[in-house]
Amino acid sequence: MERIVKGALLLVLMWPIRVFPMDTPYTPGPGKYPRFQAKEAEPGLTYGKADGFELPKTILFSLSPDELAADAETWIDHGFQAFFLTGAASEWSVDIWGTDGEPWTIGSSDKTFQKVKEGVEICRRRGAEVFLTVAFSRYFEWFNDVAWGRIENNFRQFAIFARDTGCKGLAL
Repeated sequence: MERIVKGALLLVLMWPIRVFPMDTPYTPGPGKYPRFQAKEAEPGLTYGKADGFELPKTILFSLSPDELAADAETWIDHGFQAFFLTGAASEWSVDIWGTDGEPWTIGSSDKTFQKVKEGVEICRRRGAEVFLTVAFSRYFEWFNDVAWGRIENNFRQFAIFARDTGCKGLAL
Protein backbone atom coordinates (compact mmCIF):
# COMPACT_ATOMS: atom_id res chain seq x y z
CA MET A 1 0.00 0.00 0.00
CA GLU A 2 2.85 2.38 0.88
CA ARG A 3 4.38 1.88 -2.59
CA ILE A 4 1.04 2.68 -4.23
CA VAL A 5 0.73 5.88 -2.21
CA LYS A 6 4.32 6.86 -3.07
CA GLY A 7 3.69 6.08 -6.73
CA ALA A 8 0.50 8.12 -6.78
CA LEU A 9 2.21 11.05 -5.08
CA LEU A 10 5.13 11.06 -7.51
CA LEU A 11 2.72 10.66 -10.44
CA VAL A 12 0.79 13.74 -9.31
CA LEU A 13 4.01 15.71 -8.86
CA MET A 14 5.52 14.58 -12.17
CA TRP A 15 2.47 14.68 -14.50
CA PRO A 16 3.27 18.15 -15.90
CA ILE A 17 6.58 16.78 -17.24
CA ARG A 18 4.76 14.14 -19.29
CA VAL A 19 1.67 16.19 -20.17
CA PHE A 20 3.54 19.35 -21.15
CA PRO A 21 6.90 18.14 -22.52
CA MET A 22 9.27 20.96 -23.40
CA ASP A 23 12.52 21.17 -25.27
CA THR A 24 15.30 21.91 -22.82
CA PRO A 25 18.99 22.71 -23.14
CA TYR A 26 19.65 20.83 -19.90
CA THR A 27 21.26 17.42 -19.95
CA PRO A 28 22.03 15.72 -16.63
CA GLY A 29 25.65 15.18 -15.77
CA PRO A 30 28.75 17.07 -14.70
CA GLY A 31 29.66 19.88 -17.08
CA LYS A 32 26.60 19.35 -19.31
CA TYR A 33 24.49 22.28 -18.14
CA PRO A 34 24.46 25.31 -20.45
CA ARG A 35 26.04 28.54 -19.28
CA PHE A 36 24.15 31.77 -19.87
CA GLN A 37 25.39 35.34 -19.55
CA ALA A 38 24.48 36.84 -16.18
CA LYS A 39 22.25 39.90 -16.12
CA GLU A 40 23.74 43.13 -14.89
CA ALA A 41 23.04 43.98 -11.26
CA GLU A 42 20.38 46.63 -10.82
CA PRO A 43 21.95 49.54 -8.91
CA GLY A 44 20.11 50.55 -5.77
CA LEU A 45 17.81 47.51 -5.72
CA THR A 46 16.86 46.68 -2.13
CA TYR A 47 14.37 44.41 -0.37
CA GLY A 48 11.89 45.56 2.23
CA LYS A 49 11.52 43.85 5.60
CA ALA A 50 8.49 41.99 6.91
CA ASP A 51 8.22 41.08 10.58
CA GLY A 52 8.88 37.40 11.18
CA PHE A 53 10.31 36.76 7.70
CA GLU A 54 13.89 36.52 6.56
CA LEU A 55 14.92 38.61 3.59
CA PRO A 56 15.01 36.63 0.33
CA LYS A 57 18.33 35.12 -0.63
CA THR A 58 20.02 35.53 -3.97
CA ILE A 59 20.70 31.97 -5.14
CA LEU A 60 23.24 30.99 -7.79
CA PHE A 61 22.12 27.93 -9.73
CA SER A 62 24.45 25.37 -11.27
CA LEU A 63 27.84 25.40 -9.63
CA SER A 64 29.85 22.19 -9.84
CA PRO A 65 31.73 20.89 -6.78
CA ASP A 66 35.01 22.21 -8.25
CA GLU A 67 33.49 25.63 -9.01
CA LEU A 68 31.97 25.86 -5.54
CA ALA A 69 35.30 25.21 -3.82
CA ALA A 70 37.23 27.52 -6.16
CA ASP A 71 34.79 30.40 -6.64
CA ALA A 72 32.40 30.54 -3.66
CA GLU A 73 34.24 33.45 -2.02
CA THR A 74 34.00 35.51 -5.22
CA TRP A 75 30.30 34.77 -5.71
CA ILE A 76 29.57 35.64 -2.08
CA ASP A 77 31.48 38.91 -2.52
CA HIS A 78 29.15 39.64 -5.45
CA GLY A 79 26.06 39.24 -3.25
CA PHE A 80 25.04 35.59 -3.58
CA GLN A 81 23.88 34.03 -0.31
CA ALA A 82 23.03 30.50 -1.45
CA PHE A 83 24.08 28.00 -4.11
CA PHE A 84 22.39 25.12 -5.93
CA LEU A 85 25.15 22.55 -6.37
CA THR A 86 24.90 20.53 -9.58
CA GLY A 87 27.00 17.71 -10.93
CA ALA A 88 27.31 15.70 -7.73
CA ALA A 89 23.80 14.19 -7.83
CA SER A 90 22.90 15.31 -11.32
CA GLU A 91 19.98 12.92 -11.79
CA TRP A 92 17.75 10.77 -9.54
CA SER A 93 19.08 7.60 -11.17
CA VAL A 94 22.80 8.19 -10.51
CA ASP A 95 25.00 6.73 -7.80
CA ILE A 96 26.28 9.80 -5.96
CA TRP A 97 29.29 7.89 -4.67
CA GLY A 98 30.29 7.07 -8.27
CA THR A 99 30.39 10.69 -9.46
CA ASP A 100 34.16 10.81 -8.93
CA GLY A 101 34.61 7.73 -11.13
CA GLU A 102 35.35 5.57 -8.08
CA PRO A 103 32.03 4.09 -6.89
CA TRP A 104 33.82 1.97 -4.30
CA THR A 105 34.69 5.10 -2.27
CA ILE A 106 31.89 6.10 0.09
CA GLY A 107 31.72 8.85 2.69
CA SER A 108 34.76 10.92 3.58
CA SER A 109 37.04 8.88 1.28
CA ASP A 110 34.99 9.94 -1.80
CA LYS A 111 36.68 12.71 -3.85
CA THR A 112 33.40 14.45 -4.75
CA PHE A 113 32.41 14.37 -1.06
CA GLN A 114 35.73 15.98 -0.09
CA LYS A 115 35.40 18.73 -2.72
CA VAL A 116 31.78 19.51 -1.77
CA LYS A 117 32.61 19.55 1.95
CA GLU A 118 35.47 21.98 1.26
CA GLY A 119 33.15 24.29 -0.71
CA VAL A 120 30.35 24.10 1.85
CA GLU A 121 32.75 24.98 4.68
CA ILE A 122 33.87 28.09 2.76
CA CYS A 123 30.23 29.07 2.29
CA ARG A 124 29.29 28.44 5.93
CA ARG A 125 32.13 30.64 7.19
CA ARG A 126 30.69 33.45 5.06
CA GLY A 127 27.04 32.80 6.01
CA ALA A 128 25.97 31.28 2.67
CA GLU A 129 23.96 28.08 2.21
CA VAL A 130 24.43 25.21 -0.26
CA PHE A 131 21.69 22.89 -1.55
CA LEU A 132 22.43 19.62 -3.33
CA THR A 133 20.46 19.67 -6.60
CA VAL A 134 18.87 16.49 -8.00
CA ALA A 135 17.11 16.54 -11.39
CA PHE A 136 14.10 14.51 -12.53
CA SER A 137 14.80 14.33 -16.25
CA ARG A 138 14.85 10.58 -16.85
CA TYR A 139 11.78 8.40 -17.23
CA PHE A 140 10.80 6.42 -14.15
CA GLU A 141 8.99 3.06 -14.24
CA TRP A 142 6.21 3.75 -11.74
CA PHE A 143 5.09 0.16 -11.24
CA ASN A 144 8.50 -1.50 -11.12
CA ASP A 145 9.34 -2.56 -7.56
CA VAL A 146 13.03 -2.97 -8.36
CA ALA A 147 13.15 0.60 -9.71
CA TRP A 148 11.45 1.86 -6.53
CA GLY A 149 14.13 0.18 -4.45
CA ARG A 150 16.78 1.97 -6.47
CA ILE A 151 15.21 5.43 -6.24
CA GLU A 152 14.61 5.01 -2.49
CA ASN A 153 18.24 4.02 -1.97
CA ASN A 154 19.54 6.81 -4.21
CA PHE A 155 17.56 9.47 -2.33
CA ARG A 156 18.72 8.04 0.98
CA GLN A 157 22.32 8.33 -0.26
CA PHE A 158 21.68 11.88 -1.57
CA ALA A 159 20.37 12.86 1.87
CA ILE A 160 23.35 11.26 3.65
CA PHE A 161 25.76 13.01 1.28
CA ALA A 162 24.03 16.38 1.76
CA ARG A 163 23.89 16.03 5.55
CA ASP A 164 27.48 14.85 5.97
CA THR A 165 28.95 17.52 3.66
CA GLY A 166 27.03 20.25 5.50
CA CYS A 167 24.55 21.14 2.76
CA LYS A 168 21.40 22.91 3.96
CA GLY A 169 19.21 20.42 2.08
CA LEU A 170 18.19 18.99 -1.28
CA ALA A 171 16.81 20.99 -4.21
CA LEU A 172 14.66 18.89 -6.53
